[in-house]
Amino acid sequence: MVRRLNATHRSCYPEDLPLDVIGTLNGWTFSPENDLEANLTELGGPEDQASLLTVFAALWYGDEQATRRLRESAQLPEPVIRRQMMQLTSWYGYEFLLHALAESETEPELLAEIEERLASPLWADTYNAFNEHLAFTSVMVDEAGTPVETWSDSD
Repeated sequence: MVRRLNATHRSCYPEDLPLDVIGTLNGWTFSPENDLEANLTELGGPEDQASLLTVFAALWYGDEQATRRLRESAQLPEPVIRRQMMQLTSWYGYEFLLHALAESETEPELLAEIEERLASPLWADTYNAFNEHLAFTSVMVDEAGTPVETWSDSD
């Protein structure tokens, strides 16, 4: 992970340096989960809320009880949030969340996308080594667990 960070950001951190230390050295801020939750409703706009919900999905991954709290956001009025919630269903395999979105969706276009996803099985991203989607540049690995180069559809 640090090797990729060094290559991407042209830095030279030791590969055994913890990521939180690198973040601190770069001025990244850290907040406990409770502070993040308190900020959810106080954020500037729906895009910020959608981003924070993505962080919660990553934090809560593997904790089914915590993850089910995402269902509350399926009824928020902003389409950008509901669209991000739909993306989370694919990233993390949260079919329950897709059903919650389908129950409350009022926009025909988004509802059609949700229903299309419900009609096809959710896929697991088995090559995404850490099931990480926050930076939208996941660490991808081959069958041996070796990191591989990634590309975008525009390449």
